[in-house]
Amino acid sequence: MKTLARAVIKAAASIAVGGEGGVTSERKTAALDEIATQLQTASAKEVAAIQTALAELIGEERAGAARKNIIKFYEEFFVLGW
Repeated sequence: MKTLARAVIKAAASIAVGGEGGVTSERKTAALDEIATQLQTASAKEVAAIQTALAELIGEERAGAARKNIIKFYEEFFVLGW
């Protein structure tokens, strides 16, 4: 379950803070809205897995590239309505 949680979080971060590439703003918004909609039905175990994955990803990011925009996204993941 944690692997899936990490994949969802990393995909959302890539969509949200990714560079100006081939994905339009509208498609980014639609993808993030869909992820948020699906996560609203997460069970307590799934939410716990996401929280664990977020903590690990924050630690890994701080120990590595320490990209402030990624760390901020991870820290605010649930605040953003996920």
